[in-house]
Amino acid sequence: MLKDAGHDIAPASQAGGQPPLDPKSDDPDAKTDKTKRFKGDEGAQAHLASTHKSVDGDISKFGSVPYPGGHSPLWDLAQGADSRAASEGALSAGKPVALISHAPAVLVNAMSPTGAPIVKGRKVTSFTNEEEKAVGLTDVVAFLLADVLKEQGGDFSEGGVFEPHVVQDGLLIIGQTPPVERSGRRKAARSSRRRGMIYPAMGGYEFDVCQMSVSTAHSLRSGRSATGPKVAQLQRSSFGQSRPRRRTMGYLRFDAAVQARAAWNAGKNVGTKRPLTQKQIWAIRFHLDREGRLRDKALFDLAIDSKVRGCDLVKIRIGDVVAGADIRNRATVIQQKTSRPVQFEITADVRTTLIAWLERRGGSVNEYLFPSRVDRQGHMSTRQYARLVDEWVTAIGLRKAEYGTHSLRRTKAAMIYRATGNIRAIQILLGHTKIENTVRYLGIDVEDALLLAERTEI
Repeated sequence: MLKDAGHDIAPASQAGGQPPLDPKSDDPDAKTDKTKRFKGDEGAQAHLASTHKSVDGDISKFGSVPYPGGHSPLWDLAQGADSRAASEGALSAGKPVALISHAPAVLVNAMSPTGAPIVKGRKVTSFTNEEEKAVGLTDVVAFLLADVLKEQGGDFSEGGVFEPHVVQDGLLIIGQTPPVERSGRRKAARSSRRRGMIYPAMGGYEFDVCQMSVSTAHSLRSGRSATGPKVAQLQRSSFGQSRPRRRTMGYLRFDAAVQARAAWNAGKNVGTKRPLTQKQIWAIRFHLDREGRLRDKALFDLAIDSKVRGCDLVKIRIGDVVAGADIRNRATVIQQKTSRPVQFEITADVRTTLIAWLERRGGSVNEYLFPSRVDRQGHMSTRQYARLVDEWVTAIGLRKAEYGTHSLRRTKAAMIYRATGNIRAIQILLGHTKIENTVRYLGIDVEDALLLAERTEI
């Protein structure tokens, strides 16, 4: 389509040469007239078989740098230094960068000339958490892209699930999900006329060109002459490709889950998570010590002592727990859910672990105690914290379906209640606004009923 519009293209991939193909993209049901034409075009196939290694050459000779979507960018483009350099260099040089679906993953490690995340303060969008849930891949993907973009300071917005939504911030154009033909066409056409540059986002081998590039090519054919820069650097993923998403009766036709769709909570324990016992706590501590996972042990110990929600735990800063050269005996955090402060104690063993972690970590009092893996200035995501908890409980032989981040929050509170029966004290420690919430949270009525039943012999 871009060739039909008279543009020179230079496809690029992470490793160069023939990129790999997602086998599902070659399924008969995944093919369209456009992909069949592409496969039958010997010239296009030869072009694809000899992609440049991204980026092979001077970015200044290209008019724009588009990236395709699909899930694979979450693995390869997010970590690819060459691809990241292409996006950074293009924006710095005044070249448009266009991305679709999961392609904004290339931005998560990209930095602006000032050293800040490149998305900070910019309007951004991407494949959303709800869309990830709809295709059944929330627990499969490397990370939830929308959450990371928000953590890095992006001004994130989204449309409806699988609905057209395109944002533009200067030279950066991002489409939420492939069906963005109309809005993408308008934005791309305006930018093309204004700057004489194109915004293709070719999906690649054996599958349909994503709708953003379809709209761009239409706008170029209908409203733009062949003047101005004609070369576009096409970035594509090397992990595998996405395939066209077409909806039938509200579902994705190529979503495997549609063939035998089960309820989202089928087979899952979605009720109250079980607290850990003293024996299980020490088993996890022993495992983390043996594996040398100092950060994880500090996180685990603080989670048990603080009794705060995961969203509050990951946002604790060094200054919240440090006083001078020592760790505080008590600390206070503002709860995200209630906007009210809650105090917690830090016991001697936990203080020792935190000191050891801070000696290794370093940092200032304004930095987060547990930094993000993608942005040292940001905090660990709640999703990463949840994955770590799953690892810990699985390592000692527990079923992760029965335990979660709330297990750590409930553990010490449950022990204190069993020892004292003081529900008001537990309410204060958990930061609940109503005592009824504490009763329901701990499952006290259920526990008392089961104890009565166990003591009754017939």
